[in-house]
Amino acid sequence: MRYDARKLAEMRMRTHKGVVIFGSATPRLEAYARARKSYWSYLEMPERVHQQALPPVYIVDMRVEQARGNPSAFSGLLKRSINNTLERKEQIILLLNRRGYSSSWLCRNCGEAIRCQLCEVTLTFHQRENILKCHYCDHRERPRNVCPACHSNKIHGFGLGTQRLEEITGKLFPNARVLRMDRDTTSSKNAH
Repeated sequence: MRYDARKLAEMRMRTHKGVVIFGSATPRLEAYARARKSYWSYLEMPERVHQQALPPVYIVDMRVEQARGNPSAFSGLLKRSINNTLERKEQIILLLNRRGYSSSWLCRNCGEAIRCQLCEVTLTFHQRENILKCHYCDHRERPRNVCPACHSNKIHGFGLGTQRLEEITGKLFPNARVLRMDRDTTSSKNAH
């Protein structure tokens, strides 16, 4: 059983006639829309705490990286930055919002994607279980070896998921302790 902490807070607020304050630098779209439409009061904090500067952001075109001979999911800049951070014995957190090993199961011949029979979203490949999963309704099925549309055997996983990112990170940085934290690894109490 799962619950939404925000909805639970709203329900308790109504029950106890209280006030709920939601704060986020990256609010959910529906929460932002409610605040902008005056369903909720909207309080803006235009300055960062202690007037801290924003961290530097670098945008790397991975097509250019591939053209330079780097087929990795990690750009040269990211690899160097991780190595420098590890040399200083500091921690790194890589954020990726795609569970599983491959984000989709596709036919390279015709482009057909294997979709959930119930939700119509593309299924995600989870390598350790050798299963395709729907992250909406939890439908599961075995990966297909033949495309249902064109009957080609050129069907396999595409896209980067957290399982694969964990694997790649461990190979690129063998002296680093790598830990993956997503819904698949933290589904039981105190698993985090």
